[in-house]
Amino acid sequence: MKKIPINFYIIFLVFLLSITILSDEVYSTDNNCFYVGGTGNGNYSTIQNAIDIASSGDTVYVYPGIYYETINIKKTLNLVGENKLTTIIDGGNGYQTIIEISADFTEVSGFTIQNAKADGIGISGSDFNIIKNNIIKNTGSGIHISINITDYDTYESENSSNNNISENQIFDIKQQGIHLYKSHYNKIFSNTIDQCGVNGIFLSLSNNNRINGNSITESNQTGIMLASSSKNIILENTIETAPRGIYEYSADSIGQTSENNTISDNTFINIDEQFDYNSYDDIIGGDNTLVFEIFFYIAPIVIILLLLFVLWRQKTWESSRRTKIGNQLIIFGVLFAFLPTILTSFYLYFINMFQQLGIYGKYGSYLTLVLGIIVIIVGEYLRKNDK
Repeated sequence: MKKIPINFYIIFLVFLLSITILSDEVYSTDNNCFYVGGTGNGNYSTIQNAIDIASSGDTVYVYPGIYYETINIKKTLNLVGENKLTTIIDGGNGYQTIIEISADFTEVSGFTIQNAKADGIGISGSDFNIIKNNIIKNTGSGIHISINITDYDTYESENSSNNNISENQIFDIKQQGIHLYKSHYNKIFSNTIDQCGVNGIFLSLSNNNRINGNSITESNQTGIMLASSSKNIILENTIETAPRGIYEYSADSIGQTSENNTISDNTFINIDEQFDYNSYDDIIGGDNTLVFEIFFYIAPIVIILLLLFVLWRQKTWESSRRTKIGNQLIIFGVLFAFLPTILTSFYLYFINMFQQLGIYGKYGSYLTLVLGIIVIIVGEYLRKNDK
């Protein structure tokens, strides 16, 4: 039998040791979880108390309830609400930002954040934060990403960059839905922004940001505004019911221009002015589509006419009443399930209708398809079980 060289054992032991060390680093159990609310023994009664006790890297988990407080996060944390519909942080209509973040690598998710004259969430001079899957309503601005002034004598400041803002529902906002000031390389995507007093998304002196796949409805001034902001990507957003869709301007007085922005594949619905810009070398590409409000009136009328046609046609079918009803449901189900995805006007109508019911984004189109398929199945059942 051939002996295994001693070098093999040494290499194998070193390998095992390296795995053990790496596992300790990656899967360390040093990070703790602090609980707020609920019925657990030792749970905290306020979110701020739990944050103050927690160390960098810890998680603060908040059970459902209404928490009347404002929160200041100065360390890296995961702040997690159990259910965004029932885990509520209420600012009491005060003048303080409800959640203020000045740390890096912090995540806030799963909350309703409401009732403040100031911002719902503020990020100042910090990077790589994630704001995801929250409801923000009745605040000054929804989310405000800005600088942190480090020296008021010289006005030196730290920028905010590489933050991700996604899948939030922001509505009933007095000023800006999402506001970036001197903030760069941030990603704003898949948010639903509705009923803003000024702009849906406002970039001021902010460059190299990506604004992608947001739904912006009923802004009093502009869907997306770029003020002296350059090299931003504005892609695949839907902007509905506003005086202006996308507006750019350059503040020549401070020597800052808006230039080299890429604006592509956006949809404008019931917009008085699709583009209004005073910029240089912008790339206006793709299919920026303007959909007029009249489609929203045509879509339901056409569907009703199709349904009446089906009801009229049943008179020519030589079958019992149950079979006739089954045939009607099958035809109407096909129309309801697939027509919205074939014709843009129908699709946008149903998506808008579901948003009014509080069903946002892709879930509205999925629900349209599912409901149509259910109607088809019921119709087929009635037809096959006719006696």
